[in-house]
Formats: sequence, structure tokens, C-alpha cells
Amino acid sequence: MAKHPADWKLIATENELDFRILKVSQLRVADPRDGSEHPRVVLKAPEWVNVVAYTKGGEAILIRQFRTGTWSTTLEIPGGMVDQGETPATAAARELEEETGYRAGHWEPLGAHHPNPALQGNQLHTFLALDCERVHDGKQDLGEDITVELVPREKLRSLVITGQITHSLVLAAFYLESLRPEGGALSTADYWNTLYLKGDDGWDKGEPSPPIARTLRQGVLKPKASIAVIGAGRGHEALLAAQLGYRVTAVDFAPEAVKAMLAARTQANVPLEVLERDLFDLPRTHAEKFDAVLEHTCFCAIDVARRAEYAQAVYNLLAPGGTLLGLFYAHGKKGGPPSTTDEAEVNLLFSKGFEIVTLKRAPDSFEKRAGQELEFVFRKKVKDL
Repeated sequence: MAKHPADWKLIATENELDFRILKVSQLRVADPRDGSEHPRVVLKAPEWVNVVAYTKGGEAILIRQFRTGTWSTTLEIPGGMVDQGETPATAAARELEEETGYRAGHWEPLGAHHPNPALQGNQLHTFLALDCERVHDGKQDLGEDITVELVPREKLRSLVITGQITHSLVLAAFYLESLRPEGGALSTADYWNTLYLKGDDGWDKGEPSPPIARTLRQGVLKPKASIAVIGAGRGHEALLAAQLGYRVTAVDFAPEAVKAMLAARTQANVPLEVLERDLFDLPRTHAEKFDAVLEHTCFCAIDVARRAEYAQAVYNLLAPGGTLLGLFYAHGKKGGPPSTTDEAEVNLLFSKGFEIVTLKRAPDSFEKRAGQELEFVFRKKVKDL
């Protein structure tokens, strides 16, 4: 393994100049190899933030302003300095609203990196802001002259290639976004596993959902049908289905959930296959393997941008004529998870590949979910989505 260079020694700091937004210092440093001294210049700046922001309609929120460094007007993303006493996340929300008048419904950190380690020690914190809505015309600082432009997401690449966006930190922000897992943090096992470890799992009621328990007992499915319970959590519905004689495969990608299901299976002494897998990867190995797929708090937990992908995944898991059944969360509130849906969206997503047998408000939900759940039974059509 190659030996790493040793740290250089600081001899002195000289001629520090304060320009408010940054300080310029001249350093004398010593090369650890031979002790020779060299001059260096360092820029001391506060932490910075950048915001890759999109409206609910999927348009990128860009800003245009005059930059004295290039003596030109540039096309960029919102951003700025972290004020004293602020967190980077607070600064990102403030800068987005001040410069554009938009507020985000959902935030995700994309990473923190050094803008130029040769000269600076500060970090740039980049955030993704989704479901943005305009709440006012912006409150720009004195000396700022910013115009806002909304650009379809798919046109960003051409703006970069054609040289209309040239700011290197903006390009780095777009690259960080491209590294983001599809569906963001919600699509990672780590995100959900952390919630289980912290006990922040309020969706788990410690027992099967009453509407699902009723449906399973009513004989909607043929005896001994094979069922995939997706996003199974601690497995309450999966265990009930196994106790009723169904051949059940419980699927979750959070290790803590899988651990809990395995323990519950041992205690209940029922045959239950438990898979630590991502739903979206499952059709690769289990295409058309199941007579039924059972949904409860999975659809409402994924990134809403992946809902069409969800519909395709469950379609692919089902054998011809198979049944998709369970509950959708329809609380009508902004944000999530749990993210809401409604009958119109459900019909739009599923009617092409499924026959809608039942879709109605559940009459016997848990008390705090009363009137907020859609119970459904869909049958798979033989025609592909």
C-alpha cells in the first residue's frame, strides 16, 4: 500500500485580511520531508449550502443573477452561506425561500464536500428539496438581483452540455443528486432500519390490521394460496395468513424487521418464509410466483415517484389471474411517509393491469386510522402493463 504524504507544519499566519464573507490569510508552512519553508494562501469562509429544488410538477427551480467574478449573468441553483447559529439544513430552507419564494414539502441531504481544499477549509452542504410550492415572491438580501426560472428536469442535462450552466458547485450538486438511490433515503434499508432501532415505528400496531384480518378470513383467496406479504415489517399480517393455512412469504429489507419476524415465527411455530429483500428487486427472482400479494403500509412508505414502478413490480410477482389485496392510506394530508393517495390515483396506476374488484373506505380500521384507509381487491389481467 502506498504511503500517504505527511502533514505539513504551520510556521506562522501572516497578513490576515477580513472581507466579511471570507478572510484571506498568508501562511508560512514547512515541508515535512526537508523542512523547507513555503508561502501559502488560505481563504477562510463560513459553511455554504446548495439546494437542488423541484416543484410538485417536476420542474427544477433555477436562479439567474449577475456574478462579478465572471462579470456575467449565470444560471445556478439556490444557495448561500450558513449564518452563525444556523444548521446547514435551516440555512438551505432559508436560502431557498429568500431567493425564490418556494418552500419544500420534503428535504433530503445529498452530502457535504470541500469546494476547494487547496485554498479553503469550509464545506458545501448540498440538499434536495422536493414538492416545492411558491409561497411568496422571495425576500432577497440587499445587493441581490435574482430572477427565478422553472426548467423541466429532463432539460437540465442539455443546459449543462451546451454551457448554459457553468458553475462547478452547481454541477457537483447535480452529480450528487445522480448518485442518490432511486427513491432517495426512503428506498434504502438503512433509513427504515434506523427507525426500527430508534423505536420510531408508529405504523406498527402490534397486531394485524382489522380490515386485512377480515379479508383473509372471508375466503377471498383460495385455500393454501401462495401469498407474498410485501413491506411486511414485524410480520403481523404474514403470521396471521400462515396461521390460516396460506403459504406465506414475508418480505422486508430492514434487518431489524426481518429479525423480529424470525423471532415471531419461532414463537408462533408456523411455516413462514422470510426474505430480506427489496420489493423492487424481487420480481427478478420471483416473477409470477405468487397467487396473491398483500399490501399494507408499503405503498404509502415508498417515494411517490416510484408508485408506477410499484404497480409494475406487484404485477410481475403475481401469477396470471393473481390477486393484489390490502389497504392504501388515504389520509389526504401533505407530506409523508405515510404519503396519501386517493381513488383517482389508484385507478390511474392499477386499472391498466388489474381488474378493480373492490375499492372502498374500510369500515373497521384502527381507531386513529378510521376513514383514512382504502381496502381493495384487484385481479391481475393477462395483458402486460
